Amino acid sequence: MNAADPVSRRGTTPTHGFFDGRPPALICALGVVFILAVGLLEYVTDARLTLALFSLMPVVLVTWNLGSKAGATFALLATAAVVAADTLGRRDLGPEPYWNGIAQLLVLMFVVWILAALRRVLDLQASRLSDERHAADELRHLNAVKDTLLHAVSHDLKGPLAAVLGAMQTLRREAQLGLTAEELESLYAMIEQSGQKMDRLVDDLLNMGRLERGQLHPH
Repeated sequence: MNAADPVSRRGTTPTHGFFDGRPPALICALGVVFILAVGLLEYVTDARLTLALFSLMPVVLVTWNLGSKAGATFALLATAAVVAADTLGRRDLGPEPYWNGIAQLLVLMFVVWILAALRRVLDLQASRLSDERHAADELRHLNAVKDTLLHAVSHDLKGPLAAVLGAMQTLRREAQLGLTAEELESLYAMIEQSGQKMDRLVDDLLNMGRLERGQLHPH
């Protein structure tokens, strides 16, 4: 995975420590300084094998933070620095420094491949976890909206339902109460208006479902 295209979802990039979030220029500078230091010590101390192992550190640092391409580049630089130090410091070794360099480069490239694969897996897991958290947050939000909506609707429905039930109870006692034509018309109008109000509330509920499914678009 390269620095230019890390796995990232919803504007966040997974981080796993080890200089994460540092500027790429700083990481490259640290890698170069470390490689130069290893090469210089290799040249001065004449300790090929021991110091060559320290070339792993800048390669690991760069690969983990900047990706496999940058890691491979620094593996080449680290190998070239060690080979140059061996060649300049011990001119009587013949082709040995070059064979050692090839072996070191193969090892470093294998390390780069392993680290890049591990980072890719970790980034994918972090991205999936971020998606799951986002989905959980959305579900909690939708559940809260649903509870609020149900509370509001149940409260709004009680008014017209009470009016309908009251009007019907009054109509059942029409003969006992001796209701006039105007009073009867008023009760019928109350039932009709309450029914229309409930019909609008039901339509609003249905429209909410259509909005969530993308069938309607608010203006």
